[in-house]
Amino acid sequence: MSANQQQLLPRSQRLSLNRRYAEQGFTLLEVLVAISIFAIIGLGANQMLRTVINTHDHTQASIKLYSEFSHAMAVMERDLSQAVPRGIRDEFGDQQPAFLVANGPFPLEFTRTGWNNPIALPRSNLQRVAYEMNEDNALVRSFWTVLDRAEDAEPIEQILLTEISDFRINVIGAQGESGDTWPGQEDSDPLPIMVEVVISADAFGDVRKVFPLVSNVLIRQRDSSSNGQGNNNSNTSSNGNGGPGIAIDPDVSGQGADGA
Repeated sequence: MSANQQQLLPRSQRLSLNRRYAEQGFTLLEVLVAISIFAIIGLGANQMLRTVINTHDHTQASIKLYSEFSHAMAVMERDLSQAVPRGIRDEFGDQQPAFLVANGPFPLEFTRTGWNNPIALPRSNLQRVAYEMNEDNALVRSFWTVLDRAEDAEPIEQILLTEISDFRINVIGAQGESGDTWPGQEDSDPLPIMVEVVISADAFGDVRKVFPLVSNVLIRQRDSSSNGQGNNNSNTSSNGNGGPGIAIDPDVSGQGADGA
């Protein structure tokens, strides 16, 4: 109905028609208020969603970092708990001690036993391993497939932990002396009794963990027991060389090839 036709209607009908039109729509002010309300609600929902997403990402990153750190500590504990006093020959044919801390190309290098051999390969159960922080700030575990290495021997690397800022090793000797190198000038034992590992990262700060070297403790216990019993024949050949010690793989005390 046009505006001219509405003017011809009685006043009561025009008022009723205007109310009917008013009930069918919104004024501009009402539309602006509604848009403002929806905008505020949308902004709040967006901020809440971003907070939830950021919290989830931070939680997942923390879980990943904790998992990597736990795995790295478990691997180091497995290696250090099976350290044995077996020296090696390096790529140049030089004799190297069984346990090295800050005395070579790696901050930590030693020989361990218990290398699994599920398919019975013709090799020793001993393994030479080393730990270092590389140029990418990652904790790397290296190992060799043989003990006494050839000139072209290359280690196999495993990345255990990323985004670290420092990696340090401290050792504790049999007399309680501590230091950051091994062997020292006056050290007679092939292995320290404890090793302290310090790993630093921006995400969790400095973490220190002490690992006892079980084989060294057992050897010292056997030595003490043998010395206390004098020349008892039952203890004079426990290390396979006519002297006191712990009965382990023959490669541990030998200095030749490992038969790999």
